[in-house]
Amino acid sequence: MRLTLRTMLAYMDGILEPEDADDIKKKIEESEYATNLLHRTRDVMRRLRLAAPGLSDEGQKLDANTVAEYLDNTLDGQRVADFEKVCLDSDIHLAEVSSGHQILTLVLGEPAEIDSASRERMYRLIEQLDSEAEPEKPPVQRAVAGTKTPRPRPTVPDYLREPPRRRRWPQTAAALVLVAGLVLVVLTAFGQFERDSTLMKLLGFGLAQRPIAERPADQPTEPALPAEEPQPPDAGVAEMPETPETDVTPGGEDTEPISVGEPAEPPVAPQPPVPVPDETPAPADPPREPGPVEPDPDSDAEPAVPGEPPSAETTGPQLMGKVTSEQQVLLRFDAESDTWQRVPLLTVVNSSRRLLALPTYRPLIALTTGVTVELIGGTEIELLPVDAGGTAGLKIVFGRVILRTAGKANVRMRLQVGRQTGVITFVDPESAAAVEVTSLLIPGTNPTTEPAALTTYVYAATGQLLWDEADRQTVAVGARQCLAMSGQAAAAPVAVEQFPAWVTSVSLGVWDNLASPVLERTIGPDRSADLSLIELANHRRTEVAWLAARCLGYIGQPESMVAVLNEVADKQLWPKCIERLHQAVARGPEAAGAIHQALKRQYAQDADDMYRMLWNYTQKDLDGGEAARLVNHLEHDTLAVRVLSFWNLKNITGWGLFYKPEQTAAKRARSVEEWRTRLDQGQIKIRPPEQPEEAPGPQEPPPPPPDEPPL
Repeated sequence: MRLTLRTMLAYMDGILEPEDADDIKKKIEESEYATNLLHRTRDVMRRLRLAAPGLSDEGQKLDANTVAEYLDNTLDGQRVADFEKVCLDSDIHLAEVSSGHQILTLVLGEPAEIDSASRERMYRLIEQLDSEAEPEKPPVQRAVAGTKTPRPRPTVPDYLREPPRRRRWPQTAAALVLVAGLVLVVLTAFGQFERDSTLMKLLGFGLAQRPIAERPADQPTEPALPAEEPQPPDAGVAEMPETPETDVTPGGEDTEPISVGEPAEPPVAPQPPVPVPDETPAPADPPREPGPVEPDPDSDAEPAVPGEPPSAETTGPQLMGKVTSEQQVLLRFDAESDTWQRVPLLTVVNSSRRLLALPTYRPLIALTTGVTVELIGGTEIELLPVDAGGTAGLKIVFGRVILRTAGKANVRMRLQVGRQTGVITFVDPESAAAVEVTSLLIPGTNPTTEPAALTTYVYAATGQLLWDEADRQTVAVGARQCLAMSGQAAAAPVAVEQFPAWVTSVSLGVWDNLASPVLERTIGPDRSADLSLIELANHRRTEVAWLAARCLGYIGQPESMVAVLNEVADKQLWPKCIERLHQAVARGPEAAGAIHQALKRQYAQDADDMYRMLWNYTQKDLDGGEAARLVNHLEHDTLAVRVLSFWNLKNITGWGLFYKPEQTAAKRARSVEEWRTRLDQGQIKIRPPEQPEEAPGPQEPPPPPPDEPPL
């Protein structure tokens, strides 16, 4: 990371990653100028009598909007160097930028939370205002000639009135409670709460709570109950007439009262006594054997019996496990409402349900078979029912997962990717498998009609794994090895010197670190995640809106993603946005069709050309007229078309030729002319691919370097 004024401010406010913070700290210590600037920045922020820039001081065009654009990282790159030079030369501007950066860090770190009920109420206000008719205005009373209009009675303003007297009843109540407590303590110390004390006799509690044997002889006692006669089997309490109940306390103060019967009027014969209920409580239901997961009462899943695999005839969804990770966002597709809902913590998950982990989150699912599934951000899976052998299944639609065992050896897990199905065996108790499913779009083919080819990479993160397929030989994957499969027989594993970053690290970028907590607090289980993400896509903070737009792309709503290509303020996001669109198009016909429809809704007649530019090109396509079409699009009136065409040309040839799609037509003319010259000379050729230096499998593309000058 380069040492600039903005990175120094981020280091001072503590919003950098630990590795980046150590790097910036080292560079500051090595540079005397940077060290002095750090101390000077802290000093000017503490100076109370330092003046502020004037509101009308526009000589250098450094008004408040310029400071806001710089802090929001939207200031034109050509003006960043001039602005930072002014801040380095002026204590006033340096204090303003540093203080503003510190305030924004504190405010944006803990954004305001809006209750879902309040949000829904605000939405309903618009409907209420539309439904209510406008109230009729009262008729205007005209002044009659010769009559005087009464003047309003003067009132004393609130700021001139005496302040209301403070009520002292809370203090009085507190004093009374304190005195009562002291009295109780004193009475307790002198034994006045004993049964035979004078105070208790005066209150009437001493005699009433004595046992029957200790009562005076003058107290009347209940007659003894006659001996219980045997009842016929059919006799019961229900056949007796209703009688009032009398409380008798036999044997002591802790015995429950017993209901006895009284003779009817006139007494003809003594009524049979009411049998005394048994004091021993009825035996409760035998406790259920504890299982790993309690079934969901609202679910149609059939719970699995512990220790007994389900039969092959089991139909319908099965209970598979529960979500065990906090502050991680996992969505579940609801087919009835056609929306995605968040799965709360400790919620059971069933088979045959689509589950999606949004970007930057890593939810964890504990299965009943003893396997934990960790979903890496941007992954869709489906849990498959347990087969007759007690082996759970996992279908990976796209993305990355990490599978671990609960300290058991020889645990099996079915894995399905596309049309390929196999079984992973965790040989050791510490075995862990990192699985990545990528889709490679064949250049020049329509992803809506021809799905991309799926490739599966199985990394043995720890321990040893076994891969079994029907009618094929078992493949052993040792520690730090990778097994690559493309729908055919698995090849020999390849040694891996360094695992991909998502296997060993959970760190995020600066933007994702700031935006992820906001989405986690906003997306709740009480409303659909679609609505929450649409609201967040219009958030005032760029990092929150960008993360929400990426999440919407995963749930089939890429409108916010394609809209970024037509915004000059989001030009720093254009390369990342196009990469995400390419990945989404390659995921399958459903995702590709959603992107095509989103382009049609926003760009109308240009949608087909923009959709074609997301397929990639072959050399045959370029020679057949696609290269000329791309060069012509560099002068298109729509910014999004120019952005896509330039990205493709630069990705094909590696050239930039100083072309910037956001500039005016006059400034772009020279660069466009250079592109036409290269086209006429036949130089627009696909460059040969570079040899990868990392582990097998696609990696996350590195972020573009910041457009900032160094100190």
